[in-house]
Amino acid sequence: MKYLGLIMIIGGVLATFNGLGEPFQMILGVAVTFFGSQIYNQKQGQIMGADVSQKPKQKFELTDEMIVRLAQRLENKLTVEQLSQQTTLTREQAKERLEHLHQKGVCQINLDNVEESGKIYYLFS
Repeated sequence: MKYLGLIMIIGGVLATFNGLGEPFQMILGVAVTFFGSQIYNQKQGQIMGADVSQKPKQKFELTDEMIVRLAQRLENKLTVEQLSQQTTLTREQAKERLEHLHQKGVCQINLDNVEESGKIYYLFS
């Protein structure tokens, strides 16, 4: 099928240029070129789609250690907003992960250091 599409493209282009003075032949050449490109691209898409589906999908998992390293880069303090912006976590997921780390004793919350906006910093040591 791939070669049929390629032959149609070449034939359509030649027919278009040979029919420069004749509108019907030009339209026919353009149509053949168009349909040839559709056939050629359809076959290519099927091949590419098959290759992609055969590759195993890898799942990225954000570990607690990665969150701690991020906090270290940010002066050992991290907010929910920072964690969600720097990772693929949603705001709710980021809050759950930081709360989990707090419960494990990995980080602390200093309620005296809460900003007027209500932003809570999780402090890592």
